[in-house]
Amino acid sequence: MKPEPPEQEFTDHLKALLDADAGHLDTSTAAHLQAARQSAVASIGRPRRNSGWLARVSLSTLLPAGGLASAAVVVLVLVMWHGNGVQQLPDVQGSDWEILAVGELELLEDLDFYDWLADADTAG
Repeated sequence: MKPEPPEQEFTDHLKALLDADAGHLDTSTAAHLQAARQSAVASIGRPRRNSGWLARVSLSTLLPAGGLASAAVVVLVLVMWHGNGVQQLPDVQGSDWEILAVGELELLEDLDFYDWLADADTAG
């Protein structure tokens, strides 16, 4: 005899527990469950009746709506992409190194003075 797989053991154990609990139901609940089961079994062969709003929506309604939504997303992406263009920085006539290379080396001699001036300006 072949041993049962763990899933089969679990299923058998669960079925035994549920059957034991079903014996403790009151008669009205048991009758209600029995009627629901019979209704479900009887409806297996019948086609389902769609009564929700989704049953009234057809493919001819969804396709134009989907196309319109897709077009709106494309327009939104293009507008946002075009609006975030790279802003050009203003042209600067010369960089700091070019100014220093021309002969403004006396600024470098007084760096301690400029540090003191900046500290005094922020302190008071």
